[in-house]
Amino acid sequence: MTVHDSSVFVIGTVFSRAGIISGVLRSTDDGETWSDMTTGIRQTYFNDIESIGTVLFLGTYWGIYRSTDNGESWNEANTGIGRVFIDALTGSAGALIAG
Repeated sequence: MTVHDSSVFVIGTVFSRAGIISGVLRSTDDGETWSDMTTGIRQTYFNDIESIGTVLFLGTYWGIYRSTDNGESWNEANTGIGRVFIDALTGSAGALIAG
């Protein structure tokens, strides 16, 4: 979970007998309602989310996605790393650290 721009973001992937249930959800009203924010994301394994300034980063099974519009849309941000499994993200001194 991360809080960004007065919005709360929650990500998750659940494996069950019914299949894979996952998503990136955003609430702008303290969790009263939630919106699916997966526009532009082509896969469904979400591991971590981090914000640096006004930019959101999403760590996935196939790399990193970036949003500059508070999660309305996402674009791949894998230049220099390729499509690799990203388990964790953190921001430090304005830089994104992925592992």
